[in-house]
Amino acid sequence: MKTFNCGAARVTYKKAMNSQGGVMEVAYYGPVSNDAFAYLRRAVSELVSDAPALVIRMDSALCLIDKTPCLPPSSYLGKCPPAAMIVRRETYAIWSEFGRRIAAQGFKRAVFCDSQAALAYLWAEDHACLGRELLPL
Repeated sequence: MKTFNCGAARVTYKKAMNSQGGVMEVAYYGPVSNDAFAYLRRAVSELVSDAPALVIRMDSALCLIDKTPCLPPSSYLGKCPPAAMIVRRETYAIWSEFGRRIAAQGFKRAVFCDSQAALAYLWAEDHACLGRELLPL
């Protein structure tokens, strides 16, 4: 497991428990502001490029982000795997808009409320297995 800090905010990167397809989990903790999110996202961006799919957990963080984060396409280094985001219900609108913006740039994102966490893991697992099946022989 890798851990990165930005003030009181923290992000961890590890293999998702019970994943058969190699799904990796990125989990944010503590108070996450716009600046902390941008910094921590950059910190894990190189690690996630080799993952077949991600689950991004924002449900354990205190989200201080009051508007949809704007990340330029240049902030995505290399390959960006499909990702399921798990968020708190009160921040769903912000993160679903973020997911739409990222999707418009060609990256697969799905946003799930924390009550749908199991579905988010299944979505990521399906995308990880699908990506593996499409690799050239």
